[in-house]
Amino acid sequence: MQGMSLEQFSQVVEFVQEYHKFGYTPSEKRLKKKSDNTDWNMLIKYVDSCYDSRDKTIWSISFRGMGNDLSFRTNHFAGLNSRPKHFIFESLFDWVMAFLKGEWSHHQILKECQSTKQ
Repeated sequence: MQGMSLEQFSQVVEFVQEYHKFGYTPSEKRLKKKSDNTDWNMLIKYVDSCYDSRDKTIWSISFRGMGNDLSFRTNHFAGLNSRPKHFIFESLFDWVMAFLKGEWSHHQILKECQSTKQ
């Protein structure tokens, strides 16, 4: 999987600050849950990243806050974690943004990974 550029990382941080920051208060610009059209916010307090100076990319990004700690890595599907059949993302940026926009859920991948191990 392709890493994230510094410019893309900046876009992720801006998106988190706009829609998912800790202490979020609703405004006209807000994300809605697809299931029930209510406001959606993850109350992200910390954004951690790992930068690789060899290719100048972010290869790992984590979101922490309110017990919702989740990490995304370019090497997530190496070793024991097989890539799910329907996983469509080729870049870390696309995967992370799909998650932040509510277009992809980490519960999907957990189910798919568990079913491939059985």
